[in-house]
Amino acid sequence: MSVKLLNKYLLNNGKFITGRLPLIWSNVRCFGDENIKENKRPASAFAMFFKEKHPVLKRDNPLMTPTDLMRLASNLWKNQSLSNQEHFKTEYEERLQIYKQSIKEIPKRPATPYILFFKEKNLLLSYDYPNVVERAKQCGYMWQNLSDAEKHKYRETYEMALEQYNENLTEEDKQNIQEKKDSKKKRKAKK
Repeated sequence: MSVKLLNKYLLNNGKFITGRLPLIWSNVRCFGDENIKENKRPASAFAMFFKEKHPVLKRDNPLMTPTDLMRLASNLWKNQSLSNQEHFKTEYEERLQIYKQSIKEIPKRPATPYILFFKEKNLLLSYDYPNVVERAKQCGYMWQNLSDAEKHKYRETYEMALEQYNENLTEEDKQNIQEKKDSKKKRKAKK
């Protein structure tokens, strides 16, 4: 059964829907869809436990709401022996290691001139302005009142760091950065 047909089936309580789905539901993905290429963070140890126990709990308690089923599963998880919990935790850790290895590391751009200024002044201002918001406002005022000659020092530092950053970028890094930008554009377009 295709993913779209399965989604139509699931959305209508087990009865097939004829016609088109509303646009919001046309991109719904089901578990086990092999066409998903995104690397997703693995489910937590409790989530794996819940996925395993959910069918049994649902069968034994057909009138329970999903919230009550989750509470029941949570109580079962808390009352599980440590060795049984450890089984799910080790599986989670293994999947997490595989996930972390599959993530593409993208080098960070250097800090902007204002951020360099903020980092330099942050510790000094933290004594007079313990509130982070007030400290950030004060630092902003200080930056606005800074002379161009003083700002130039931070701009030079930024430009040197940016030049070094661009020199160290590999073609793979550039491709990964472009993919990240494209995926952000797609997410914004969907909203």
